[in-house]
Amino acid sequence: MRNCIIIVSVLFTLFLSIMSVKDTCRRADEQYVPQYHTYQQIQENNLLVVGILHNFTDYHVHHGLQKGLQYKLIEQFAKEHSLHVQFKVFETYQESLHALANHKIDVFLSDFSPLAEGKILFDYCKPFAKSKIVLLQNKQFPIVKIKNNHMNIIPHDTTITMAVTAFSVYDKEIKQLLDSLKNHQVKCKIIRTIDESEVLSYIDSSKVDIAFCSQRVVYAYLPFYQHINSNFYINDEVLHCWVVEKGNHSLRDTINVWLENFQQTKVYQSLMKKYTAYNAANTISTKGKISPYDNLFKHYAKQYQVDWRLVAAIAYRESRFNPAVEGGAGAMGLMQMVPSTAQHLGVESLATPEEQIAAGCKLVSILYKKANAKHVDSNDVPYFVAAAYNAGFSVIEKAMDYTEKYGFSSRSWRNVKISLVVMEEEALKKHYAGSTYFRKKKHAVRYSTEVVKSYKHYCNLVDN
Repeated sequence: MRNCIIIVSVLFTLFLSIMSVKDTCRRADEQYVPQYHTYQQIQENNLLVVGILHNFTDYHVHHGLQKGLQYKLIEQFAKEHSLHVQFKVFETYQESLHALANHKIDVFLSDFSPLAEGKILFDYCKPFAKSKIVLLQNKQFPIVKIKNNHMNIIPHDTTITMAVTAFSVYDKEIKQLLDSLKNHQVKCKIIRTIDESEVLSYIDSSKVDIAFCSQRVVYAYLPFYQHINSNFYINDEVLHCWVVEKGNHSLRDTINVWLENFQQTKVYQSLMKKYTAYNAANTISTKGKISPYDNLFKHYAKQYQVDWRLVAAIAYRESRFNPAVEGGAGAMGLMQMVPSTAQHLGVESLATPEEQIAAGCKLVSILYKKANAKHVDSNDVPYFVAAAYNAGFSVIEKAMDYTEKYGFSSRSWRNVKISLVVMEEEALKKHYAGSTYFRKKKHAVRYSTEVVKSYKHYCNLVDN
């Protein structure tokens, strides 16, 4: 009887313990709030923060214009969902995944292949593209020949090294290679890395003898290397997906629905054709470069203490970096400045790109000083400068006065740009609607928006 009482007592204690643990878990679940942004929250904030890699297929600047498949895709998604996109640019996959895990970005525009191991860490979106598998080796020390889709080993040593990504999708190819090595009594040393792009560096420097890589990654990074043989394509294909934080199903599902529809369009087909055909001649000069005149922009911007990337963004908007273009009212050159303005700035001629850029940098410097004298918000200075370059600072100053008149802060570009639009509409009611003079203000707003958009992209990709 006593033993029965002890057993019942132990069981009851155990029952209470289990119920206590369950209650603790329930309360923990109730208190848990996901730190990622759901799609609904992204809509409410009108801000989608994306992580993107700087390379020739994802995101880069070419002749002043931002390009790349991933960039174009997310811009299209944002446009159709009326979202503002903030880009955070990374050089490695590791940096990008760290940012995703720490809630710094909402989605990483990766080219990951869906794997069971990866699904533990994040959620894959629907594949946006697919590409073939490429066998890589050093041009000077080839050890593999492919005949009838079979790899034949020509070993130079009893041991070879192979680079493999941490979450490899090339199991079939690796097994085939290892089986072939056994037949030649050659051992294989495997080096693992998180970044698939790092594999190319290993091959180029002969740190490893052989590796497998996706065609997309090869296209993205091959221009940086001189000693890689990437001519061997294997018929198997790999899928490429974006990733979001684990559990962020609302964002993942929204992207998936959009991709399902967008992949049926001619725009998608055109983008895939454009960015899946490698053209080294068209891309190799773009690494860290905005225009052919970057050195001149940097030199004179430093002299006049302005950000050369903003001057370059204005030049791109004005002339698309064409020093010979002529505009209305006698405007000419890269910065579309009239000779009388240049002479007022102390530049006697606008005959050369150097003179045009020198005059442009000096004018931008003056506009910077005027904006700062008005104590405008530091983050909004580029908007004020760009608008003033287009319409004249006196127009912007009148809009600032108009803003203050109605009780709003003139330090904010958001307020001042509304004033510019309202002032133009009021002026058009009082004067002849066909007059182009009264249409300058709205144009200045559009101009400023376009310039600063380019400027922000340049800031993402090149240093000041």
